[in-house]
Amino acid sequence: MTNKLLAAVAAAAIIAAGGCGGGNESAESSASSSAAKKTKKKDGNVADVYITQLDDIAAAIDAVEDEKTAKEAAKVIAKATTALKGVNEDLEGMAATKRAMMFASRAADFAGPQMRLATAMQKLASEHPEHLEVIQAELEKMPEFQK
Repeated sequence: MTNKLLAAVAAAAIIAAGGCGGGNESAESSASSSAAKKTKKKDGNVADVYITQLDDIAAAIDAVEDEKTAKEAAKVIAKATTALKGVNEDLEGMAATKRAMMFASRAADFAGPQMRLATAMQKLASEHPEHLEVIQAELEKMPEFQK
């Protein structure tokens, strides 16, 4: 059980550490206002998708009480993984400095969902460790985010 607990906490930490994504550019020139607005919208969507998916995953894991809810949570994680792979593809096309600016500008927005996810994983590990394997198997399929 100790190994399962450590694995669950490690999985939550990996997700939380990998987070820090998406956001708005801080400055835009008036000459390229239209292009900048489109970029901001896309960047905002990247961040919003990431935040929404983390919230959905945290809520699903927090609701695990039995095998049925563990399998339902795994389905939520699988769906989120698909969405997050799209986000990761969007990030791959961006310059590293732009990604860094986006991550920094929305850092506070990511803190809440990441903490909820970490808390949900700790709760699952302590209250229902028998369901960790189902959840962990899906979490391991999630993409690593570009830094």
